[in-house]
This record gives sequence, structure tokens and C-alpha cells, in this order.
Amino acid sequence: MATESQINLFDNESDTAMYKHKLTLEKIRNELINFGLTKSQAKVFIYLGKYGSKTASEIAKVLQLPRTETYHLVNSLQNLGLVVAELSHPTKYTAMDMKEAVSTLIKQEQERIDVLADKEESLSQMCGRKYLSLQ
Repeated sequence: MATESQINLFDNESDTAMYKHKLTLEKIRNELINFGLTKSQAKVFIYLGKYGSKTASEIAKVLQLPRTETYHLVNSLQNLGLVVAELSHPTKYTAMDMKEAVSTLIKQEQERIDVLADKEESLSQMCGRKYLSLQ
């Protein structure tokens, strides 16, 4: 049986069950990318969701990412509200539930759209006045 450090979520396996599992994980990763995460953020989020609380060093080792990059990834996921950091030494990171995460991402995107809509309205008003004064 492979140890956790030997498991790579995105390896190609000839075993049918493992291959189906891999395809499911890739679909989830692609959907998370559609929600605005980077490929690496999505991999880290999926890993934490699947295996629970881990340190940045553990994440870096298993996913074969540079440790410094891993710290940036978990911090960015934490800033997005998708990962929680435990107050322990070393710090352990935990992913929120997938349904909650998607809801959080949708809410953030809706807020961004609302801000853009407000800017569009004020920009249209400014442009309308400017064009009126030029005529």
C-alpha cells in the first residue's frame, strides 16, 4: 500500500478505479479554475479537502511544489476564505467544505460584478457629461 507521501492526486494509473478517480479530480480542478483559482491553488485545495489538515511542508512534499510557492498558495487560499490556518506550530491548513467554498467564490464574484456595475454607471455619467460639453 502506498504511503500518503507517495500518492500523487493527478498521476496516470492504469487501474480503472484509480483512473476514474483521477478524471473526477481533474473535473473538480477544472471547475475550480473556472471559478478563478489557479491550477496550483486548485490542486492544494483539493488535496486539503481530501486528506484534511496539513502543514505547508507536507503539502509541498506530496504535491511536489516548491515550499515557498506552497506558502503563497495556502495564504492566497486563506485570503479567498477557502482555507483556514490553525494556530499551531507548525501551522496546519484546512480546506473548507466544497459546497461552502463554491458558495464563497460565487459571492466574491457577485461582489466584483456589483462593483463593476457601479463603476459602469458612474463612468457612463462622466462620459455623458463630457460629450455633452464638447458638442
